[in-house]
Amino acid sequence: MNVNTAAVSGSMAIGLGFSQLGEFFAALDRPFMSKSTWKSRQEQVSTVFQEVANKEMEKAAKDGAILARKCVDVD
Repeated sequence: MNVNTAAVSGSMAIGLGFSQLGEFFAALDRPFMSKSTWKSRQEQVSTVFQEVANKEMEKAAKDGAILARKCVDVD
């Protein structure tokens, strides 16, 4: 994962946006990515986040169904 993608991923995880991350990079005296690069990376990261979330929800539903059958708690 390149540094821009990692920065966007981390900032999304803690709720920072483009401006806030830019301020953080400025405080570090480091160059920051352009708005178009940010948007591109954000779309990539959002897609991966969504795919992982969907897989985890499917797994949780399957696990829940297995537990319900074991407990004979199925409607």
